Amino acid sequence: QWYQRRVHGKQWYQRRVHGKQWYQRRVHGHAAIIEGVATWVCRIGSRLISLKEPQHAVAIDSFIATSMVCAAFSTSGGYLNPILATGLKFGCRGHTPMEFFVVYWIGSSLGAISSIYSWPHVEEAIKVKAE
Repeated sequence: QWYQRRVHGKQWYQRRVHGKQWYQRRVHGHAAIIEGVATWVCRIGSRLISLKEPQHAVAIDSFIATSMVCAAFSTSGGYLNPILATGLKFGCRGHTPMEFFVVYWIGSSLGAISSIYSWPHVEEAIKVKAE
């Protein structure tokens, strides 16, 4: 048994390290997607609320944002804002600067930009439903 561990140890180590790196990349990719989707939902939700102008708009908007933070908390922390994430998390242990950039800057920015481009389609769908 010692011989097998000694001889096959290098192969086992390489599989474990490469597997872990692949897993970490996959997790950070998911975190970026989750961060982007949560940012998109917050932006679209805010615009929908501003269209309807309800009496408790601030409370509803806060509820949506808090819900997205709670939903993304276990993967990315749910910052939904690259500047806030940089101020609070940049340089912390657990991820490289590139992973940080991908999750918090690319994910959130793509979510916000996609909300700008998808808003006309959402607005059109609301008008069709209202008619």
